[in-house]
Amino acid sequence: MPFFKFQAVVFDFDGVIVGAGGHLYRDTLHLIRSLYGNVPLHIASAANHSDLLRVCSQLGIFEYFVSIHGGPTPKYQLLSQLLLEYGYTAEATCLIGDSYSDYEAALHNGMQFFGYSNEALRDLSGSSGWFQSFPMLTLT
Repeated sequence: MPFFKFQAVVFDFDGVIVGAGGHLYRDTLHLIRSLYGNVPLHIASAANHSDLLRVCSQLGIFEYFVSIHGGPTPKYQLLSQLLLEYGYTAEATCLIGDSYSDYEAALHNGMQFFGYSNEALRDLSGSSGWFQSFPMLTLT
């Protein structure tokens, strides 16, 4: 099981925390709960910001996150703002995403990137890893 140490972990929302129909991914929730209190957690998503806040509250996950950032601001800008606002170093911050645009946003900011579930992300150069499920990953 790989082990990584980070100042902060940033999650994409759609496709990483929730799937089609808005259901929570059980393994992601397990990872969030295991990291909570050990490393600051954030959400950066292209989803509408106010919708994102509402859905996180409805799902009972709002409390796990230091901040939740949504659109219409592009994700690479959300990540840049997050690094500046909280004083994290890019190299010690990771984004967990499920799309090539997530990878590009992390790369743009010099952040570590972990691809989740999407086979197309498996072999990206510059990616820190790819995971089908999170029990294979330990982040603190």
